[in-house]
Amino acid sequence: MIGRLKKFARKILLMIENTRRRGIPQSFVYAGFKFSRNPFFLKYRQPKLDKQLEDILNENSEKPVILSMSLIDWKTPLYQRTQHIGIQLAKQGFLYFYNTRNYFDFMDGYRKVSENMYLTNRFDDVYEQLKNRKEKYIHVYSTNMYEDDNERIKKAIKDGWKILYEYIDEISEVISNIQIPQYVLDRHERLLKDEEHCYVIATADKLYKDVAKSRKRNFMLVTNGVVFEHFRDIEKVLPKEMEAVVSQKKPIIGYYGALARWFDYKMIKELANTRKDLNIVLIGWDYDGSFEKTGIRKLDNVFVVPPVNYHKLPLYAQWFDVCMIPFQINEVTLSTSPVKLFEYMALGKPIVTTPMPECKKYKSVLIAENNVKDFAKKIEEGLELRGDAKYEELLKKEALENTWEKKAEDIAKLISR
Repeated sequence: MIGRLKKFARKILLMIENTRRRGIPQSFVYAGFKFSRNPFFLKYRQPKLDKQLEDILNENSEKPVILSMSLIDWKTPLYQRTQHIGIQLAKQGFLYFYNTRNYFDFMDGYRKVSENMYLTNRFDDVYEQLKNRKEKYIHVYSTNMYEDDNERIKKAIKDGWKILYEYIDEISEVISNIQIPQYVLDRHERLLKDEEHCYVIATADKLYKDVAKSRKRNFMLVTNGVVFEHFRDIEKVLPKEMEAVVSQKKPIIGYYGALARWFDYKMIKELANTRKDLNIVLIGWDYDGSFEKTGIRKLDNVFVVPPVNYHKLPLYAQWFDVCMIPFQINEVTLSTSPVKLFEYMALGKPIVTTPMPECKKYKSVLIAENNVKDFAKKIEEGLELRGDAKYEELLKKEALENTWEKKAEDIAKLISR
């Protein structure tokens, strides 16, 4: 009976935690807040979690520790930099705690997810238990908009923690879809200038130059990367959503990711209308409501596929003949290191992009001018490169030079100096 009650209490707490920021009436949230601190709950749950954490820390007593302020949950459909870098830093010998916001993970406590890496929703508990640990880092991203994390960072610096700060995108309302809070801008400036307590990673040249204006040391350029094997060792199956487009036997020009304001809808619409001999596949979601207004979905040679889980994504992308990144050139994309760029390389597919600075760095990428005529020309070049052994070797070489493992090695060297 006690066991069932404890299970029920845990489910209720998780439900409260996962709905707290989703517009649930405050009276309900407050009831959950009180319940989670009920003596019954604390008596039977908290000591067990404390013991679990104590065992983890004792087993890894010699390892430096990284406690993340993760932006996204672990089980989000698309893995992002936060998960990849966390996994690889753990493999570099750090004990890594990935703090979930618990919108999708539905967990309480500590769950081992990979070597030296634990998923937790107990940030404050971990923080308190690491008071006497010498090598300890808070890992935070520039796009973090949580006000309570801002206060936690200030406290951590006073308590002797080092901050690993990743400047991963232009801090922009276009990306965040919300007005940027002033405390986010203030924190950004403060951390860039704090050479003593903060290590800064920039993911693009433009961002790196911004950082260099504020400091002389403890910063590094580390672009995005790829798990090479995930996009290379692929089972040859045809997903149901791809059957209609593959059956037409036309060349498939593919893209996956966010469909947002920085995507060049006008160019893709013109491409679809003028090149009926091509099929265009867009895998992703309407990030900011801009896609549905374009009318692209109605075009008969455009196939729109809902977001695909990261683990299954290669099954879909392997059917592309040419991979594309048709972004507009603006303040957002001038600072963008597209994760998909390196994943496309690992797929071994020809790549066509607009002239984004971070794409122009690589010999394997066919860079088109920002107009449909040149974009279509580069697609033709890409189609001609299919099966070209020399080109495929170049794609493989550049993919292997940009694995997440190599990115984490660089970060580890920086913070371990």
